[in-house]
Amino acid sequence: MKILLKVPVLLICILTIWLCSYYFFPLNSSINVGSLPETHHFTSFHIKNSIIEDDRFKTLDEQMMLFLKRENLLGGASVSISYQGHLIYSKGYGWSDREQNLPVEPYEQFRVASVSKLITAVGIMKLVEQGELSLDDKVFGYEGILNDSLYLNYLDKRVEKITVFHLLNHSGGWTTRWGDPMFMSQVIAAKQQIPLPIGMDDIISFVLSKRLHFEPGSASCYSNLGFAILGEVISKVSGMPYEKYIQSQILYPLGIFDMRLGRSYKDERADFEVKYYESDTLSLVDDFCGGEEKVRRSYGGTDIHTLGAAGGW
Repeated sequence: MKILLKVPVLLICILTIWLCSYYFFPLNSSINVGSLPETHHFTSFHIKNSIIEDDRFKTLDEQMMLFLKRENLLGGASVSISYQGHLIYSKGYGWSDREQNLPVEPYEQFRVASVSKLITAVGIMKLVEQGELSLDDKVFGYEGILNDSLYLNYLDKRVEKITVFHLLNHSGGWTTRWGDPMFMSQVIAAKQQIPLPIGMDDIISFVLSKRLHFEPGSASCYSNLGFAILGEVISKVSGMPYEKYIQSQILYPLGIFDMRLGRSYKDERADFEVKYYESDTLSLVDDFCGGEEKVRRSYGGTDIHTLGAAGGW
């Protein structure tokens, strides 16, 4: 997914950005971070910047501040480093809320954009591991996983060749030549003659009414759509909503309880979620819900929840 915003989301360490300390350790494990006692347990502990006040990390701090300045990041960032299974560094930089002068703390949550695809891929491979799914399974058509009636009225018969593997490696047959369907709510609603906001089923029905751009498996083109469809595959095969499956089958067993799909508006922020900022020079965009007023891309310009499996965590 192309990110057009200068927001405080900085994806430096892929799976540390949601940091709540017990994400990284088995319950009842311990770690020595700075002056933190070796026997401290991480069952209900939020790491704070004050723990990392140590001259050993001075060079890293300086480099991070230079990076934020050079890239003109308007908010902040969260960075964590682990070594051989142990967390050795975790710190927030910049502001989680500039208006309130609140700094980013390591435990605060960020939207992680397309890193969400890795989470979805793990969900798919879990189903494969359990024998519930094969990478060679067809996705569409009467013999496909998504053989619901609303997906059977497709224009291009080649969609019957699309497999789970094709979606995982971005070779399902779609390009963004005419735009990315995951960011075309207004266009799709107008073409389908349906009201906003639209859902994932509307997006899939729309793309199936068009021809593929290439033979499935013959080329590769980065596809938010493909991973969003994989979210629907997970839901269909598992028999539970995509988010619930990922949480209950992947995250909770690892002791990760705070991750969730994000929402699109400022008043929908999760507990401990940072605010997002973008340059005043960026143009306002249409509200994905169809509101009359233009909005910021970071708040109302994208349906984060529907983007879900492709970019919503």
